[in-house]
Amino acid sequence: ATCVATNGGEEAWDGTDNDCDGQIDEDFDTSSDPFNCGGCGNVCTFFHAEALCEDGTCVMGQCDRNWYDFNGDPSDGCETSCVPTNGGVEACDAVDNDCDGETDEGFDLSTDTDNCGRCGSSCTDNAPAHMMATGCTNGTCQYECEDGFMDLDGVQLTGCEYECTPTNGGVEQCDGADNDCDGQTDEDSQGNLLSRSCYTGPAGTEGVGICHGGEETCVSGGWNGVCFGEITPQTEQCNGIDDDCDGATDEDFDFQNDPLNCGMCGNVCVTQTPSHAVSTGCTTGQCTFVCLPGYYDLNGDIDDPAGDGCEYACSPTLPPGQEDCNGEDDDCDGLVDESVDLVAPSLSSYCRTTGGCSGVTLSCSQFTDSSGNTSTTWVCNYPAGVERLPGSPNGVAYKESLCDGVDNDCDGQTDEDFYPVKGTSCEDSDLGQCRGYGTYVCKADRSGTECHITTKGTASDEVCDGVDNDCDGLVDETQWDTAHTTANVQDYVVDDVESMTVDGHTVYVYTYEASKPTASGSSPGVGTSVRACSRDGVLPWNRVTYTQAQEACTKAGMRLCRPGEWQMACAGSSGLTYPYGNTYIGSRCNGADNGAGTSVPAGSKSSCYNGSTGVYDTSGNLREWTMGYKGRLTDGSLERVFELRGGSYDDPETGLTCDIDSSAYPEDAFDQFIGFRCCTTCGNGTVEPWEQCDDGGRTDGDGCDHLCARETGQTCGNGTVEGTEECDDGNRVAGDGCGQACMKECMYLASDDFGYSLCETQESFIDVRSSGTKLSFGSNDDGYTSLTLPFHFPHYGSSYSTIRVSINGMAWFDWNTSTQNTYTNEPIPSDGGNHVFFPFWDDLEIGNSSEGVWYRNFGSSPNRYTVVQWRVDNRHGPDGNSVMFELILHEGGDFEYRYYDVDFGDSDYDEGQSATIGQQGSSDSYDGYYLRYSYNRSRPLYQGLTLRFSRP
Repeated sequence: ATCVATNGGEEAWDGTDNDCDGQIDEDFDTSSDPFNCGGCGNVCTFFHAEALCEDGTCVMGQCDRNWYDFNGDPSDGCETSCVPTNGGVEACDAVDNDCDGETDEGFDLSTDTDNCGRCGSSCTDNAPAHMMATGCTNGTCQYECEDGFMDLDGVQLTGCEYECTPTNGGVEQCDGADNDCDGQTDEDSQGNLLSRSCYTGPAGTEGVGICHGGEETCVSGGWNGVCFGEITPQTEQCNGIDDDCDGATDEDFDFQNDPLNCGMCGNVCVTQTPSHAVSTGCTTGQCTFVCLPGYYDLNGDIDDPAGDGCEYACSPTLPPGQEDCNGEDDDCDGLVDESVDLVAPSLSSYCRTTGGCSGVTLSCSQFTDSSGNTSTTWVCNYPAGVERLPGSPNGVAYKESLCDGVDNDCDGQTDEDFYPVKGTSCEDSDLGQCRGYGTYVCKADRSGTECHITTKGTASDEVCDGVDNDCDGLVDETQWDTAHTTANVQDYVVDDVESMTVDGHTVYVYTYEASKPTASGSSPGVGTSVRACSRDGVLPWNRVTYTQAQEACTKAGMRLCRPGEWQMACAGSSGLTYPYGNTYIGSRCNGADNGAGTSVPAGSKSSCYNGSTGVYDTSGNLREWTMGYKGRLTDGSLERVFELRGGSYDDPETGLTCDIDSSAYPEDAFDQFIGFRCCTTCGNGTVEPWEQCDDGGRTDGDGCDHLCARETGQTCGNGTVEGTEECDDGNRVAGDGCGQACMKECMYLASDDFGYSLCETQESFIDVRSSGTKLSFGSNDDGYTSLTLPFHFPHYGSSYSTIRVSINGMAWFDWNTSTQNTYTNEPIPSDGGNHVFFPFWDDLEIGNSSEGVWYRNFGSSPNRYTVVQWRVDNRHGPDGNSVMFELILHEGGDFEYRYYDVDFGDSDYDEGQSATIGQQGSSDSYDGYYLRYSYNRSRPLYQGLTLRFSRP
């Protein structure tokens, strides 16, 4: 044979004769080598056990230490790890202590009282209160009560909760004790209270007649003395029974005359009454009767028990011997409508005799109704043409069914039952002044009436006059709320307005003083909830409050004029003293010197006119409301006060100038010399601070509405703040703190020469006592401390980041060190120092631990702000009554004073009337740079007030 050596001539386990000796794989022991068991490379392995090879087969040997083969399956080796515990002796502990694969063997958890149900569960140790363990059954401990204790509730968890020792041999007796220890007292075998026989009636009566004994019950350990269920002698009744227990029966009754026992007991005459009769009593043991009204005994058997009683039912309507023609026995004699008894009725009381029924006759006849039913009755024989009532022999129709000029229902009127009423006025369905008018006439088919139009109107341009001139169903509508288009006419009011420039912005102002739509040359018109009009030749709207004026302007898509706007309308860009010039002429306008003594129609004083602005009557006639806010009354009502301009028919020369601004009234002033006119900047293409948008138009539906509020993402005037709205008070009225575009309004009060402005509004108080930091002072009286702001605050041309805060209601950036934090307030400007805030400068103190000064920073750049909050006493007022106010510094330079509580409980100091309130830039180099709100003024503050200082 030919052989080529491989593997270097060394035999390998590859099924080849590598060394060419005629044998294959002969150098390997595959019968006992665990690394080549049954074949080269076949390694025997077993999990945690010795691996052996026997006859070419892998065999598992001895397990590793602490490893065991409990399942006898060598495929997973010695699969279980176990370390002997408890010295290798099995204990009842849920552990395989002897490592034999079993747990707790040798312990019977179903009967072992020391391991009942589970290891370590000792019945004795777990015995409920006053119970003894008696064994373990099916893993549940068995118990019984200790002597002297009972398990009444049957709940093993509560143990034998009832301590009791039987008495009286365990038999219950009436002694208030639980003799048988069952938890109940004085009860019988059924659980009821113990009882005994009793009888309280006279001796010798028990057991006689109805009398018998009862039972007395044990209550609260004693017999209650009440013999329940006994019957003692009663009053004798007629019932065949001895009720009084005297041995005799029914001995007290008269059977001859008693209607309740007539002839025998219980024979009640009323119950024996024949049909339709009534009992009259008992005579010689017999009941007697008479007929009821409306019934008669025609056959005479009323007293016969076998008779039919009062067998004839009849209600007489006429005296005996008289009959009416009606098919009835009117006199109840058993005969109907007998001719000898007939009595004819009065014709006028039985039949209609008026109008179309004149000449009627009456007869006794049979009548058949629409259903075929026939009856005998008096029949009215009406003339032809009378409409009878269906189903009635004599009735006339309640109303006419024919519109024919005839009195068909005999009521003396003709065709009166048709609606609309014949002859009354009518109109067609056209709208406004296009509506046609006429009267109602009979239809050709006589079925009713119809409107015959005789007068017809036509459409014209809509004007502000309370009339639907363009016939579209809307009255005095503005351009933005028109819902219809009318051909060939202007279908919305075009108000007479003039445009002028104020502070670089276009302002639209009424040409004439505002009037009501229904005003005329002799009347100011009617209504308080109507829109304002700008019309010449009519009396202006007087007797109007500030709020009514604002609402009227809002309905016209405008608002009251601001003082600067009104000033421009009157004086023009040249600043005239009077609208017509700088020299007073008493007859030019309607003032006191004109002598009218009342207002005159708008524009009638044609010379009371400014040629550059085109506006009439800004001098005299009526004083005009403006949005010039002056503050609030201090009489407790907190009414707002606003500026009126222009004077009235009752004012002299000095009160008729364009710049006179000393006239101010509470907002509810309602006088005959007060009126208004309207202005707006909406539609000028410039977004003013009180507007959200201005696209240069006044049309709704283009994203910016007629009051310059955005139309997307919000609904201004619905009472809910949405989208970019700053506020929403549920209306679109200006001048109430929330403007027409839902932008916050601040009531302007004053400004200084530097350009800071002061206005009054109402904002929510930010209480930082619980979330902020309380400042520490060297003294609780007249102390101050420094505070670092998170931003630089600009103030009157300088910028600061450190502020000093005083207990005395003030804060400053630069204060005179010799007078700083003085408790004696002064009018401002004060010589004390520069850059000072006075939210409530007074002699204040921290009187107790609940009072103090706190601060907190809010927001992120560039919109951060710091709140400094005071809660302090007045040193001269009652202790414990503190006020609360705060200073808010905004990163951009604006700041606010907000007031939560301004009452010390002392009328000399309440509402800030002993304080200085305002700000100042400097007492030296910036003379005049200050804003003072109050100095020792009567009650200038109120709860909820916010004073806002705006940086120029």
